[in-house]
Amino acid sequence: MGSQDGLPLAEFMVRARLIRPVSLEADPRSVQIQRRDNPFPKSKLTCVELVPPLKRLEVGDPVGVFPVYCFDYDKPILRFSGSYGLLNSTYEQIGLLAGHYIGLDIRIGDWKTTFVTIHVERANLLPQVNDADFIPPVEAQVLPAGSAVTMAPNVLAGRKLSGSVPAYPATAKQHKVEGTVRLAAIIGEDGHIRELRLIEAPDTTLGLAALVAVHDWQYQPYLLDGHPVAVQTEIRVIYKLGG
Repeated sequence: MGSQDGLPLAEFMVRARLIRPVSLEADPRSVQIQRRDNPFPKSKLTCVELVPPLKRLEVGDPVGVFPVYCFDYDKPILRFSGSYGLLNSTYEQIGLLAGHYIGLDIRIGDWKTTFVTIHVERANLLPQVNDADFIPPVEAQVLPAGSAVTMAPNVLAGRKLSGSVPAYPATAKQHKVEGTVRLAAIIGEDGHIRELRLIEAPDTTLGLAALVAVHDWQYQPYLLDGHPVAVQTEIRVIYKLGG
């Protein structure tokens, strides 16, 4: 029947990092893929960054404002992914499965703390799939989903417990830049934001200011059937001159 304990958010991250390590937007035209300097000078890597729509792009934006992916220099092997607000994924050992590269040893965490580690002992393809094998028995107990529940932005707005107010950067005011910053967030079972990604911003200074502030926001844990679950949602920060 399984257990109601454990870390479903960690399990969700493990599945995502193994099966779909590079997460593009639903519409690839909504991001620009551009080259980035390798942030790991001791390793020979090729890095790219996914930049969302911006009305004004700052020259020399710091690495990590947007999702960064680093690959082996001469092979299509992902070795690192992350950005500010996202838990970094480091692919330390790589293997082959049916002609495809897969991570065998993966570390997920920030620059100092490890959130979860993955070690793949063995991987095989099923020779055939029998649908009957995936039908649960009648006495099976329904447990909370092992992934994040998707919610509209306005649903969680009233559940915020604490967090600082995003600053309005002086350069944005000087250039009279205003608008809405959209952030994709995964909020853990404990109400703390585990991952935060910039979807859209009027410019990078507003996007970074929103990321820095929202990253520390805390919410009242969301309960599903009496159990706290992780939530995927969108957080919007509105910047308005004179507001």
